[in-house]
Amino acid sequence: MVKAQIVKSISAVVISILLFVVNSSFRFIPVIAAETTISFPKISEIYPNGLGSSELGTEFIELLNPSSTTLSLANYKLQIKDKPNKVMNLNGEIPPNTYLAFITSFALLNSGETVQLIHTGSTEEVIEEIVYGSDATEQQSWSYFTEGWELAPVTKSLPNQRYALEEPPVDLCPATPEIDTTIPSGYVLDGLGVCVQETPIQQEECLIEISELSAQPNYNGSEYLEFINTSNVTANLSLCKIKINTGAEKSLANVQLAPGSRYVYAVTNGTIKNSAGEIILVHSNNQELFYAYPATVNSQVVNYENGSLTGFISEMPTPGTINETMYTSEEEATTGASGSEDLGSCGSGKYRNPETNRCKSIESADSTLAQCASDQERNPVTNRCRKVTLASATLVPCNADQERNPETNRCRKIGTTTTDLKPCDSGQERNQETNRCRKIANTATSSSLDSTAASVPSSFKYKIPLIILLTTTLIGYGMYEYRTDIKNYLNKVKEDHRRGRPPG
Repeated sequence: MVKAQIVKSISAVVISILLFVVNSSFRFIPVIAAETTISFPKISEIYPNGLGSSELGTEFIELLNPSSTTLSLANYKLQIKDKPNKVMNLNGEIPPNTYLAFITSFALLNSGETVQLIHTGSTEEVIEEIVYGSDATEQQSWSYFTEGWELAPVTKSLPNQRYALEEPPVDLCPATPEIDTTIPSGYVLDGLGVCVQETPIQQEECLIEISELSAQPNYNGSEYLEFINTSNVTANLSLCKIKINTGAEKSLANVQLAPGSRYVYAVTNGTIKNSAGEIILVHSNNQELFYAYPATVNSQVVNYENGSLTGFISEMPTPGTINETMYTSEEEATTGASGSEDLGSCGSGKYRNPETNRCKSIESADSTLAQCASDQERNPVTNRCRKVTLASATLVPCNADQERNPETNRCRKIGTTTTDLKPCDSGQERNQETNRCRKIANTATSSSLDSTAASVPSSFKYKIPLIILLTTTLIGYGMYEYRTDIKNYLNKVKEDHRRGRPPG
């Protein structure tokens, strides 16, 4: 009877444990050891090569208290190993996480020594022993970092600091042997951002325009024509010639004019008529542009907008600089504050230029333009005459590995295509956006694994083996305890069967 009660009690305990395991989430909480309190200081900096010839009094050894509590130094001393005459007893305290330097009472050898931090008491114990080298200058100390000891700037009683690392300059043009921080002359960035040698454009046409004309002696007692390079490449003035009124054709100097730059061509007073006339700009291909100008009086000049062959009078001569126009009554500058609704009427026979808000005579809009030759066409932007084939006929053919940029007409390297790329390895595919090889994702396998993993709770896979183990243990223990009863019961069943009696 007592045995049966014991078995029942054990069974109840086992079942309770089993139910607890089944209903638990199996969160195994690791045992976290308590943080070990560092109860001694650490040598953090050694300054052995003090300033001047007499270094004593400037050399120091620095200690660090890495703990969260204040440390007393009453039982500590600093000493040079095997040199009992080089010892210094410490006193005072070091606050938590603080660096504190101690001026040494003995000289530290520049050639290197072994510094010891010793805890004194009933017995002496070497807490730390540091060997420093012989390379420190007067501006350096041996400093401790997580990676070890190294030479660093002197930081007396302050956290140690490393020297700032100088970042190497970025070479913007690897095509040249030297390192370039700016794109050097003769090189440009292509469409892929690669620095390549610039393909020179063969200039065969006049690229300048007239921007200002003075029939008065407004330039050091001389009349003048001001030219401007409105292109995006350097212009050679020698490719242009001029005719002033009905005078002979004149050549211009062999001057290289940068894009956007101006050049003043001075002529003797009286060369340009004060009354209305025209200046003819002759290109190397004999194309002629007729710049008409009105009559002017003293201190007046005629300004031309980019691409325009019709000038307007200004009271402000600006030879060699940007035009700053003061208008006359012939072409009045309006003073509207914000928009055309504030501008007055231009009057009969005139119209308002929508770009400049200036009043201009209607008959001067197109009547002054000379008819283009049979092999020429008028540029709708500049109103200049140009040869029909001029746009591309004068360009030098590009090399075999180049193509012409439709926007700039410059030759540039043909960008790398996918046919130039090395084939990807087996099991890889090419990324269409980056052209890089990447592994082919096995979507079917990964999805089936993910679905299987999602269907089984993470904690349940641990419960099933434990349930089976506990159940087997319980059944085995019960059969062992009741082995005699089970044996008697089986014998009784066997005897009843032999005598023909029903089991009961």
